[in-house]
Amino acid sequence: MVDDEFQMVLEAIRQNVTAALDGVGMGAKPFAKAHGMGETVVRDLVKSYNKDVQLGTLAKIARGSNVPLVDLLRMPTQRAQVPTRQALERAIADALPGLPRASGKRAEYLAATVAAALQLPEGLRDDPANDGMSAEDVSEEVAPVRSPTR
Repeated sequence: MVDDEFQMVLEAIRQNVTAALDGVGMGAKPFAKAHGMGETVVRDLVKSYNKDVQLGTLAKIARGSNVPLVDLLRMPTQRAQVPTRQALERAIADALPGLPRASGKRAEYLAATVAAALQLPEGLRDDPANDGMSAEDVSEEVAPVRSPTR
């Protein structure tokens, strides 16, 4: 398992370094020479010849490519599949067992649940001027509340 994780991280670093080199429009060898590294150090990293990455090397690549070091170490984000509406409704119903089925009651229940989760004071929940989101003594303009779309 550790070996698999190591390979995943190493591959992410390789991809990030390749993107950094592309960003400055230089190949591995000229980039390495221009930034005080051995001619093959960056090439070996990018071409998977080197199985061990030195943090100092990554720092030089980051400086030379004007990319934050943390970006060279960043793992790619994995996007989840977008769930269907039915799956979302089922997940919400499972998470909130008291959720009413009628849409008007459901909206009130969700608003009250969110207000309770955010620990909003009672005065912030009952202001009719902004549908319960600002205190009564606040004199800022409030955007109109939009009606739900169908």
